Amino acid sequence: MFPYRLKQLRENAGLTQDELAKKLNLTQSTIAYYESGRKMPTLENAIIIAKLFDISFDYLLGLSNDRKTIKQSKEITSTTDKLSEEKHNLSPENQEEVKKYIELLKLREKDSLNDDNKKR
Repeated sequence: MFPYRLKQLRENAGLTQDELAKKLNLTQSTIAYYESGRKMPTLENAIIIAKLFDISFDYLLGLSNDRKTIKQSKEITSTTDKLSEEKHNLSPENQEEVKKYIELLKLREKDSLNDDNKKR
C-alpha cells in the first residue's frame, strides 16, 4: 500500500520523483524504489514524508483511509462544534438546508474514497 500511496501523493502534488527526492534529501532512484515496492523508507523518512504531505502516518502506510492527522481531527471537531452551535441560530428552513449540504458532502467524500479504492 505504501508504494501506491506515495506515488499518488507525489503525483497529486505535481512533483516528479526527482523533485520529491530533493525535498526529502534523497536520490531519485530511492523514490523510484519506494514507489516500486523494492525498498521501504526508514521510520524517520516515512514520518518526514507524512509531514511533507500533511497526512496521517497510518494513511501513508495503508493502515487507514483517513488522511487526517490527530491535529487536523481535533481542528475538525472544534469546527463541527462551532457549526452545530451556529446552526441553532438559523431558521428551520436554513437548518434543513445545512443538513442537506452535509449529506451531499458525505456522499462526495464516500465517492472519493471509493474511487481511491478502485484505483488500487
